[in-house]
Amino acid sequence: MKKTSLVVATLILISALSACGGSSNSSGSFGDACPILKVHSTEMAMVIASVPVAADYEERKAAIQRTLALTSFTDLTSLRMAFNADVNTVLGFSGSLKPPTGNVLTTVEDLREKVWKWDWTSVSTVEEVETIMAGFAVIDEGCSKN
Repeated sequence: MKKTSLVVATLILISALSACGGSSNSSGSFGDACPILKVHSTEMAMVIASVPVAADYEERKAAIQRTLALTSFTDLTSLRMAFNADVNTVLGFSGSLKPPTGNVLTTVEDLREKVWKWDWTSVSTVEEVETIMAGFAVIDEGCSKN
């Protein structure tokens, strides 16, 4: 039953990410970043969205473990490092590869910082999670056009 509800929650999350990107990236470009940003951003967004903001430590830990079972990772540290590596790669593009620009660049940099600082062991605020998810939504919406 728990796995079914987690799958349903994940599908709702993916739909919400697709719907709420808005026009946040109106003055900027993803350049050549989308193929790399899309690799781990959905998995990272799923995990962050799965953690209840006002739950105790054990409930948060259980939520992460259930969601990680739906990803290609067995631990959160590896997923966070993979997502961070993806972002660092696109921010370091040079030569013929075009990095993100304008508001998109700012969003990607902010998202990298917020995801890295996000501490699942502490109770998150709704605003913290919404801000992180808004960054993922910009990536999802902007990269779905490519």
